[in-house]
Amino acid sequence: MMGELSATRLRGLLEDQEIGRDIQVFREVVSTNEMLSQIAAEGARHGTAVVADAQIAGRGRLGRSWSSPPGTNIYTSVLLRGFDAATAPLAVYLAGVAVAEAMERLADIAPFVKWPNDVHARGKKLAGILCESVPGAADHGVIIGIGWNVNALLNDFPREIRDTATSLHLLTGRRFDRALVLAELYRHLERRYNEFRADRRIVLERWKTLARIGDVRYRVGVDGRVVDGTATDLAPDGALVLTCPGGERAVIHSGDVLAYE
Repeated sequence: MMGELSATRLRGLLEDQEIGRDIQVFREVVSTNEMLSQIAAEGARHGTAVVADAQIAGRGRLGRSWSSPPGTNIYTSVLLRGFDAATAPLAVYLAGVAVAEAMERLADIAPFVKWPNDVHARGKKLAGILCESVPGAADHGVIIGIGWNVNALLNDFPREIRDTATSLHLLTGRRFDRALVLAELYRHLERRYNEFRADRRIVLERWKTLARIGDVRYRVGVDGRVVDGTATDLAPDGALVLTCPGGERAVIHSGDVLAYE
């Protein structure tokens, strides 16, 4: 069936890889990150994945909600183990690269990764990533939650985000088999994870290319003030480096992106 999400079908599409080998598919959850956090606390192994057809209370960065209409998009969380304290905050970048590259493979679009955790195309948001540490994990396990707008129509989005959100279907005019999209995503995530473990600089440089570092100007809210400048680098710890109009350098570790151009 077109778009069917089942553990059996997904395992068949994934062949012999770690990410997605242990997978649970739910009709509806509060959030896939919350569900996987419970499973991870019981000792789930690296690559364990959760997929839901709908989320009651999908979450985004900075406590925002994530619109999760049923039967249209992808809502998944993946457990990645093997990080340390220095590399765990960088998981969002390997995930961003994987999502963007899966999009490139599936559709004739040019994705843009927006610092720190979104993937856009043609100026609108296609996917969001939420990374959270596994509570009590000795190896700094990271849960990577991904919400990806696949077959959503304009009316599927809340009115307040219809001008800023889009989907693969809206961009291409095609409907996509969500199981095939998930399999493509997991393949890219596994490849980039393995590459990250070998030499994370390769993945971070790829992220900088997809983020058009050197060409994109950001306006970021930081601690009650607004910082405006051109993104010129990604620091080794994942901070965004801006060069401001006066030439001064701003290193942004956390903030709310108000605009980019």
